[in-house]
Amino acid sequence: MIIGRLLQLEDLIAEKSTGPLEELAEKMEMSIELTKAYIESLEELRDCKIDYSPEYSSFVFKTPC
Repeated sequence: MIIGRLLQLEDLIAEKSTGPLEELAEKMEMSIELTKAYIESLEELRDCKIDYSPEYSSFVFKTPC
């Protein structure tokens, strides 16, 4: 289940379709705190930086993964 959620998160970020944190948490059906933890875990696993981009209204990969 954890791997599935990480893959879902990675896909949403790659598609630039996360929305703000609250919306992403709703899409992932998780709390905001857990969503933040998943973002941090994905950063560590993929060795990249993920940040919210107002330009895209989405979380995006700031460095290549």
